[in-house]
Amino acid sequence: MKDSTLLKTALVTSIVGVVALFFILQNTELEESRIVDLEEMNEGDEVKIIGVVESVKKSNDVTIISISQKEIVEGVIFDDVDIHEGELVHVVGEIGEFKGEKEVIIDRIIRE
Repeated sequence: MKDSTLLKTALVTSIVGVVALFFILQNTELEESRIVDLEEMNEGDEVKIIGVVESVKKSNDVTIISISQKEIVEGVIFDDVDIHEGELVHVVGEIGEFKGEKEVIIDRIIRE
């Protein structure tokens, strides 16, 4: 096989693979977790919680958000975020533990 043909085949295969991965990742959505179920999850598990912001505490570059459904969980994001009590939010992050309590280390916040 000629080098130019082999190069073209490899390039086309690579592009098709990257496009396929993009579409797979776009269609893979994390299911919603209930706050009551967090105790049974392991530290480092990824979660998505939909709830109402009950309180916001800011300190330097850390924002701590209390999110409620029927229960309340603390969420921590290491950024200064403009968020207010009463907002309906989707938070995505990992389960963490601080002082013996489960919390969500937030990667991203999606507002309704």
